[in-house]
Amino acid sequence: MTEYILIVEDDENIRSMLQTALEMKGYSLSFARDGLEALDLLQTTTPSLILLDLNLPHMNGYTLLEMLVEQRPELSLRIIIITADARASTRLAHKPVKIILKPFSLQALIALIEEMLKSEKNK
Repeated sequence: MTEYILIVEDDENIRSMLQTALEMKGYSLSFARDGLEALDLLQTTTPSLILLDLNLPHMNGYTLLEMLVEQRPELSLRIIIITADARASTRLAHKPVKIILKPFSLQALIALIEEMLKSEKNK
């Protein structure tokens, strides 16, 4: 079964880079440019993993994350935050998410994705 990843990122260059790298790894992808688009997608889909930027227009990643923790707690365990906000680790210390700071290593991100999806399958 192909793993499905939702990428919530407003930066077109980052979305494009992630799309190229993750499609080459065989992942199925969907994209949202902000938290509102992500919520719309999540009404009809359940991704294996979510890559979430925090600094988004219309609804930021912090608000989306709070909503997911409350409304879809099973998804909150499968979220990787990709952010330039160095304070994110402190602000999200109480949340069950992984955090990667921008600029990030694509290889490190892919390794983390594979590790999280593997551990989810073993549950």
